[in-house]
Amino acid sequence: INSKDKEISDKIFQESEKWRNLITLFSKKGVKTIFNNFDFPVTRKLGNLDGFSATGQVKFIRKLNQFFADFGCAKNIYFNDLNYLSTAVGLDDWFDQAYWHSFRYAIAPKALPLVAASLAGIVASAQGLGKKVLACDLDNTMWGGVIGDDGAEGIALGPETPKGNMFREVQDYVSDLGKRGIILAVNSKNNPTLAREGFAHPHSALAADDFASFQASWDMKSRNMVKIAKELNVFTDSFVFIDDNKSEILEINNTLPEVVTLSYDTSPVELLTQLDRNGYFEPVGISADDAKRADYYKQNALREKNLASAATLEDHLQSLNMSARLFAVDKISFERCLQLINKTNQFNPITKRTDRAKLAKKMADKNNLLICGELTDKFGGNGIVTVLSAMIVGECAEIDIWVMSCRVFNREFEYAVFDYFVEQARAKGVKRLKAKFIKTAKNGYIGSLYDRLGFTMEKIEGDNKYYIFYDIRNYKRKNRFIEVQDA
Repeated sequence: INSKDKEISDKIFQESEKWRNLITLFSKKGVKTIFNNFDFPVTRKLGNLDGFSATGQVKFIRKLNQFFADFGCAKNIYFNDLNYLSTAVGLDDWFDQAYWHSFRYAIAPKALPLVAASLAGIVASAQGLGKKVLACDLDNTMWGGVIGDDGAEGIALGPETPKGNMFREVQDYVSDLGKRGIILAVNSKNNPTLAREGFAHPHSALAADDFASFQASWDMKSRNMVKIAKELNVFTDSFVFIDDNKSEILEINNTLPEVVTLSYDTSPVELLTQLDRNGYFEPVGISADDAKRADYYKQNALREKNLASAATLEDHLQSLNMSARLFAVDKISFERCLQLINKTNQFNPITKRTDRAKLAKKMADKNNLLICGELTDKFGGNGIVTVLSAMIVGECAEIDIWVMSCRVFNREFEYAVFDYFVEQARAKGVKRLKAKFIKTAKNGYIGSLYDRLGFTMEKIEGDNKYYIFYDIRNYKRKNRFIEVQDA
C-alpha cells in the first residue's frame, strides 16, 4: 500500500471510529437516537474515477456508509438511509446550490417531504405506532382484470404480458410484507368463491390462506373493513388499504378516515412506491415472532369457529386444552418482550413504553418482578404474549407494566398470569399490591381488569383509577381453564 492510500485509509478509520464512539455513547445513555448515513456529492472532482480512486470523495462516502451497514442495530439506535433517499429523488433534485449558499439547506426543499416521511416512519415504529394490517382489493389490484368476468385463466398475472408482470411484482411485495409479520387481509366486492380462485393462478405469489381475514362480498368496503378489524381484534387506525377504484377509496375516507388509503393512476406498481416511501410498515427490528404472526391469526380463525360451535364460552375454553409457560424475562425472551411492551395498546393499563436500557435494568433488579408468558392450545402456540413488571418496596409491589397481545383475548389468560404473579410476589414477602389504570382511546377493553382481580379502588381522578390489594395472602386463584407450567 502506498503512502497516499494509507493516508486515506487512516482517515476513513478515524472517521468511522468517531461515529462508532458517538453511536456507542448514545446507546449506553439509553436515548433513542436516529442517525443519518451520508448522501453523495452532486459534483465529482475526479469524474467516474471519484468512486474508485483512493482520493475520491464518492469512494470515501461509500466506505463510511458501509461502516454504518456493518455496524448493525445497536440498542436504542435507528438509521435513516439518506443515501437511498437521495438516490430515489436523484441528486440534481436532492441538492439545490442556491438554497445551500443562501440558507445552508443541505437538502433541497422539494426533497424534504420524503425525508420527513422516512423519519416519521422510524419514530412511529420505535414508539409502537406503525401500521399493522395491509388490506387489499383484488380486481385490478392483486391481478389485472375482473375475476368474475375473466375467470382465473383470463386475469393478467405473470410473465406473459407487461401488465401481468406488474401485478406479479405487487403480489411479491405484499407477500414479503406478510412474511415479515404484517397482517394481510382481503377487502373486495366480489363473489367469495371466485375471489379465492384468483390465487390459484399458476403465477400467483400469494395463496388465499396467506390472508388472515378474507372479506369478499357485495357489502360496502367500510363495513368489510370493520368486520376485518373485529375478526383480527385490532383498531382500524392500524390499517392501510390499497384499491384501484378511487370511488371505493373515497367511501373508506368518508367513513373510516383513520384508515390510510392508497390507489394508483396508471400502473399498479405505483402502490409499492407509496407503501415504501411513506414508511407505513417501517420495521425497527424483526423478531422470530414476527415471521409467525400470520400463522397465529390463522389459528385464531380456527378458535373462532370452535367458539361458534360450542354451547357456552366455558365449553369453548375447556375444549381448547390450553397450557401456559410463565417465567422470568431472560436474554432469550428480552427482544420479544421489549417489542410487546412498545406495541401493545389495548391490554395496557397505563400505556407505558420502555427502551432496552430500562428493561434490562428491570431484568437485573432483584426488587423488580419481571415475568412473561406463552399460551398454547390445541390449535397451536402463540409465542410470548404477555409481560408483567412490578417494583417491590418493602411488603408492597406496584404493577407498572402489564401488556398482553390481542390475539389471546377472551381466554382468561390474565387470570393465569395474575395467579402466577401473586405466587412469585408472596415468595418475596409481598403482602400488598398497587396498580393503576389510565384510560386512553384504546385500552377500554381492560377498564375493569383490576376490579375483576379483586383489587379495591382507592381513588378516581378523572378517567384514572388507582387500586390496592390489601393482603394477597387472602387471594384465591382465579384460573379455571389453563394448565400452567412454571418454567
